[in-house]
Amino acid sequence: MSDSVFAQFTADDDQLAVALLVQPAINAALVHNRVPLVRHLTLERAARGGSASLPL
Repeated sequence: MSDSVFAQFTADDDQLAVALLVQPAINAALVHNRVPLVRHLTLERAARGGSASLPL
């Protein structure tokens, strides 16, 4: 997504993977017009087996 105005951040460990797509900079016009800063949030459980609970 090199043409995108959004920045993607990811983090993961042995239990959870998180991806966040956000606007890297904001200004007063975006805030005034209530433009959402977070475009997309993805949470993925990394552990596929068992019935272990994962508190969020």
